[in-house]
This record gives sequence, structure tokens and C-alpha cells, in this order.
Amino acid sequence: MPQGPAVPSGPFGRALGQNLLRRIEEELSRKEDGLNIVNLIISLLGGAAGGNVAGNLMKDKSLGTLGDSIVGILGGGIGGAILQTLGLGAAAAGGGGSLDIGSILANVAGGGVGGGILMAVIGAIRSTMAKSA
Repeated sequence: MPQGPAVPSGPFGRALGQNLLRRIEEELSRKEDGLNIVNLIISLLGGAAGGNVAGNLMKDKSLGTLGDSIVGILGGGIGGAILQTLGLGAAAAGGGGSLDIGSILANVAGGGVGGGILMAVIGAIRSTMAKSA
């Protein structure tokens, strides 16, 4: 019976999971801004969409719908965290934690790009490993 899509494991997968968990903990620990969790969720959803779009565009590197979604969600969390660290995420677009159209679009774009990039990288690694085996 066929197995599900390969999801990153080992040190690389653990590092991604730890970074995402740290990001979630940071968002939840911020008392002054209750909307950061909403921004994180929007980034994660944008990442899932970006991972699936990247998987559909690169059929040979696709991990399947579930795999593309999982990797996209991880990439969306990482992409959103990077944008907020650089001051290009919701904080720059919406002036803090506001939930206006600018911050929503910034989170969707950051999450989508992060999800798409991570999906492409994981797919390329997976296809390279499959060719060498």
C-alpha cells in the first residue's frame, strides 16, 4: 500500500518544527498585542496556500496535497516571522498589531512566499535523494 508524502524528519525537520514552536510561543507570550496570534494564523494559512500553489506549479517536486500543506504551513510560519523581524510584516503594514487590509495582505504574502519557497526546497531535496537511491 502506498505511503503518504514524505515529511521532513531528522535534524532539518526538527529544526523547522522547533523554530515554528518558538515563534508560536513568542506570539502567545506578547501581552501588549493580542492580535499577533491572528497574524500568525494568517501567515500559516497563507503558507499552506503557497505550498500547494508551488506543488501544483512544480509537479515533479510535489509532496502531495497533505505534504505540500504541511511544509507550506511550516514555511508560512517561518516566512511571517522573518518578515516581522525585518519590520516588513504586519507591524510595518498595519502599525503594530492592527488587523487592517495592509497587515492581512502582508501576512498572506509573507506566508505564501515562505511556504512556496520551503516547499520547493524540500521537494528538490526529496527528488534529489530519490534519484540517488
